[in-house]
Amino acid sequence: MKITILGSGDTRGLPKVGCDCATCRQALESGFERKRFGLLVESNETNVLIDASPDLRRAMLQHGFSSKDLDAVLLTHEHYDHVAGLGDFFYEGNTVPLYARPDCIAHVFSEHAYGYLRGFRLFDFHKVDWLTPFSIGGHSGIKITTVPVSHSIETAGFVLEDGGKKVAVLTDCRSDVPPETMDAIRGCDLLLTDGWLESVEQFKHAYRPFHPELSDAQFDAAMVTKTRNHLLIPEATALAEKTEAKKTVLLHVAHSASPHAVLSKRFDSATLQIGFDGLVLGV
Repeated sequence: MKITILGSGDTRGLPKVGCDCATCRQALESGFERKRFGLLVESNETNVLIDASPDLRRAMLQHGFSSKDLDAVLLTHEHYDHVAGLGDFFYEGNTVPLYARPDCIAHVFSEHAYGYLRGFRLFDFHKVDWLTPFSIGGHSGIKITTVPVSHSIETAGFVLEDGGKKVAVLTDCRSDVPPETMDAIRGCDLLLTDGWLESVEQFKHAYRPFHPELSDAQFDAAMVTKTRNHLLIPEATALAEKTEAKKTVLLHVAHSASPHAVLSKRFDSATLQIGFDGLVLGV
């Protein structure tokens, strides 16, 4: 399998609009960018897109593909930064199979969201069940298993298998990964998951100012413990070790983290890498 990172950032992207932090300044000066999350998976002439971010149009142009080249779209959940690019499938003249959890399909294509896209018949909808494998691309295609991920809303991870290799995609992931998901991803050849920030202290520095009404103890209890919905880099590293992943690439990196060069120097190793837009991985 060949996996191309279309977007390695979180919902704000990098540089964040209007931000004067050191990481955003460095990104503006150097031209470094983190688009919102997305993956293109290619194997045996089977092409699968995972999530459709607001930056999908630019990613398609940069990497030279359109909906005509896709055999399927997988959606992890209905948050804006993962589905707002679905309209970029307009007027290609073909229908793409779209796989997601029932609630995700219902929310995304409701009359209050992107329901108007139904009229263009852009997608053929498939509701997926937890831990029930299905295949894209026929017998020689990619076997996909949907696994539950802990996040602020119901979120799906995906385990992709082809040619004896296994890739696990757990984006927008908390540290309390369900046991059945741990079992499904164990021993994977490649784990793609969150590397949102570097430490709890960095999280507090970035988000404490947004909650002046809370005492420090209240903030720690409410925000740090209960509602921090992405893995910090040390937590992602622990997940990789616990599941014996052969290689781990960290994505969904926030602008509040250090510049990419600093992150790479600090964390990259033979088995772990800080992801970036345009990175191509072979499994």
